[in-house]
Amino acid sequence: MELFLSFFERQEVILMDQRIAAVVLAAGDGKRMKSARSKVCCELLCKPMLSWVLDACARFGLDTRHICAVISGRDDGVRELLPREMPVALQTERLGTGHAVQTATPFLTDMRADGVTDVCVLYGDVPFLDDRSLRQALEKHRATGNAATVLTAELEDAAGYGRIVRGGDTVEIVEAADATPAQLAINEVNSGIYWFSLDYLLEALPRLRNDNVQREYYLTDLIGMTKEAGRAAGAYLCDNTDSVLGANDRRQLAALNETARRRVLDRHWAAGVDIPCADGVLIGPDVEIGRDTRIFPGCILMGKTRIGSGCVIGPATQIWNASVGDGAVIDSSRVEGVSIGSGCRIGPYADLRPDCGAARSQ
Repeated sequence: MELFLSFFERQEVILMDQRIAAVVLAAGDGKRMKSARSKVCCELLCKPMLSWVLDACARFGLDTRHICAVISGRDDGVRELLPREMPVALQTERLGTGHAVQTATPFLTDMRADGVTDVCVLYGDVPFLDDRSLRQALEKHRATGNAATVLTAELEDAAGYGRIVRGGDTVEIVEAADATPAQLAINEVNSGIYWFSLDYLLEALPRLRNDNVQREYYLTDLIGMTKEAGRAAGAYLCDNTDSVLGANDRRQLAALNETARRRVLDRHWAAGVDIPCADGVLIGPDVEIGRDTRIFPGCILMGKTRIGSGCVIGPATQIWNASVGDGAVIDSSRVEGVSIGSGCRIGPYADLRPDCGAARSQ
């Protein structure tokens, strides 16, 4: 079974590439989400979107100290999600994506001094970004010697996305509002995720201009500016279209939740977990379940929960951050933060918490 490790655990098991770094843009507010928290704190399967992105960075092999999170500095819940040793940059004014990366210039300068050659810029609210796409895009970026490489995807419904206009060896990003009818017919879209040569990025950031209606500095302009620098820009088409999906409101967030739920269920079915009816079954992305365990309707399994083999869970059972031994039966109960031994029978209607004492095998 594939193990879903914590961000810190991944740092111990993955060989780090010391020549790469990342800037994660996480300063957006939750206005359209109607939330007091930042949008990146909104959850998929009870896990903040930003944590999904940081896990992808860890799987990819990025050292925590080589990731800079651009945050607002407001009390919006973002800082609490970051590892203590992760660098941060403050964007106190929202002046565009280019400005957000400009605030990370001291970090980027330090990274160049440490031997970093390439930097990924990504968003904290694109939760399905996968390490495979990051890796393959980096390989193409390095092989072609591009100054900038944008990750793209082909979507059936590309409404609202910037379009990728290819012409020979050139790539142009055209925002949907500025696109011609012919360009709007293009279904290859900008993910907003980039690989940059660090030398080019540090050279080009100070030259960004805000002579546009919004008076903002756009990261997309760095693609066109490669020509002025005598360099090339390219695009990597991701085969995983989910990798570019984000959410701007609660309805879109609900759609992402359903996508995440089905992906997690598919993984457990493929690993030999018996979920005969998935109605009301929510399983978090970090939950591990042994084969031949049966999950009945109405079960919520979240956090760093570990369930052994041959168990029977449910119906109507909640398990949060708990360990369940092989062959245990938990019926219509709530279990949080405790370890249940192999062969234990719990419930119905039990409520086990750390202050309730240990469950014993019968």
